[in-house]
Amino acid sequence: TRACADAGRGYRMIWTEESAALLWRAYCCGTAAKTLGDRIEPFLKRDARVCDVGCGVGALSQELARREYRVTALDISGIALEQLRRGGERSALERIDVRQEDAKVHAPAAPYDAMIFCFFGGMEECLHMAQRCCTGDVFYISRDYDMHRFSVGRHPVRYSGYREACALLDKLGVPYGCEELVLDMGQPFESLDEARRFYALYSRDDPAMITDVFLMGKLIHTDDQQYPLYLPHMRRTGMVHLHMKDIPQPARIFRN
Repeated sequence: TRACADAGRGYRMIWTEESAALLWRAYCCGTAAKTLGDRIEPFLKRDARVCDVGCGVGALSQELARREYRVTALDISGIALEQLRRGGERSALERIDVRQEDAKVHAPAAPYDAMIFCFFGGMEECLHMAQRCCTGDVFYISRDYDMHRFSVGRHPVRYSGYREACALLDKLGVPYGCEELVLDMGQPFESLDEARRFYALYSRDDPAMITDVFLMGKLIHTDDQQYPLYLPHMRRTGMVHLHMKDIPQPARIFRN
């Protein structure tokens, strides 16, 4: 099963227990969640209620909970959320409301102070969800690259990203701030076989193309006995920040 798929103008993840565990490991060993937390925190009031939409394994949710925000970790995947429950820090989990729901129909009892859409959907659908569920800040974080990251061949990325989000907001005349980021999302592996399965999960190629020679050209040997192989990866990303008060009513500007 492929771990991710293009889905029109958005993006969807096809979760397996292994893909969830690998992504959690990458977040734990890297600095991506901390980097995002550092960028988001200055805009949040201290008692903010934050919804991490399409949170996946919830690494960003945990990072914000560590900073004492009240976080709703929202995802449709029970597999991804179970990884958060299993791997998350107890003190952080106490501040996280883990919810397995479809974000497109999610309706909180009270509007959130902030919503974060991190590697989730296109800007248009995210604005629809934010208008229904939020009264404050909106953060949209998406890819800033054009070619698929984990394939042997060159395969264009078809889902909407950071540049498309900025172009839409410019067209709508919505004021926003933006920042380009590079996130450390390198992947540690226990073995060459695990690395091969990783590429098979994410690749757009015939699995026969994922050879030992190809893999060893990508991997670094480490001194870590648990994870002796490492795939460096600095993910080029962009973050858009806007406020709900600046967004026109959806019926006036969006397709229904």
